[in-house]
Amino acid sequence: VPMSVVASFKKIKALVQNSSMLASALRTSSKLVVSEDGNRVKRVQPFTESDLEELQARIVVAENLPDDHCYQNLMKIFSSVGSVKTIRTCYPQTPNGSGPVTNRSAKLDMLFANKLHAFVEYETIEDAEKAVFIFT
Repeated sequence: VPMSVVASFKKIKALVQNSSMLASALRTSSKLVVSEDGNRVKRVQPFTESDLEELQARIVVAENLPDDHCYQNLMKIFSSVGSVKTIRTCYPQTPNGSGPVTNRSAKLDMLFANKLHAFVEYETIEDAEKAVFIFT
């Protein structure tokens, strides 16, 4: 991945001032490898199709969220059944005539684009399955 892509992330922009600082920080990671020239970064262990399937099995799509759907409240609700790794709240999209969606995650987002929902990623598949059982 080009370092410029990583540097364009909002959270990264807030932490580092230049690409050499970013390259230095990423070189300390045991999970990433930075190219000698500092212009590219990749995983030590490539992300496989099996990894993707396992990740997708740990994510639950939650609809009918409570009025108070702040991160802390959702974390409290969904962690009651298992260990939650992350929660991403997605708000209804306004029609803007955007082009076709090609990204897998974006395609999934589009399925739920007209209503408030959240993607809840659990630490284990078992926790995700338990959440589906309890919350449906």
